[in-house]
Amino acid sequence: MDIISAQTFFVKQLIPFFREWGFKYIDTYSQFRKTDKMGFQNVILSISQYEEEIWIEVTLGIRKDEVERITQPFLSNLTDFQNQTTTISVSLGKLNQNPYFRYKAENEEDLEVCAEELIKFMTEEGMTFLENKNSLQELDSTFNKVPKRPILYVHNQFHRFFKGIVLAKVTNNLKYDELVELYYRTLIHQKANESIQSNFKRLAAFLVNYSIN
Repeated sequence: MDIISAQTFFVKQLIPFFREWGFKYIDTYSQFRKTDKMGFQNVILSISQYEEEIWIEVTLGIRKDEVERITQPFLSNLTDFQNQTTTISVSLGKLNQNPYFRYKAENEEDLEVCAEELIKFMTEEGMTFLENKNSLQELDSTFNKVPKRPILYVHNQFHRFFKGIVLAKVTNNLKYDELVELYYRTLIHQKANESIQSNFKRLAAFLVNYSIN
């Protein structure tokens, strides 16, 4: 079974379930996506082949357009992809404290079982996670409540500092100035390169006069 036919079959098993929750499948980005006025929630399927097996990694994400629109110009991500970036993302495995977890299948019967397992997870945990995190206030808390502790939901902890101060700004976090200072000191302490430090200062300067919509 090749990757393309496996992905097509797997997605077909999932479409009715995700449709009930308001998600549409976007083939270009291999993800189910639910859009709202502030951004979107997504469930990304990363399918690869390892010897005779098809491996499927599932990642849950949330995008807040305002946060990404402000933050991305100060990060090193590709410009063409900036409209697709997520504010947080985490693999199903990491959520379950098993970071190397993948669904594995050798045939269509296996893929049906994998789809059933994913639907069970999304019903019991995944959708609740997406809904609980889907507010600026909750994301601000996730990023900034314990600022010295790394968070699970960003791949690059330096990016956490950028998004953290933007979230603090747009939610009127009373500790905003304190967070800016703390995150900048941490960048220096962790030996972030000069470009990252400079971009962080530029972002902080931009936010001084940023008016919340």
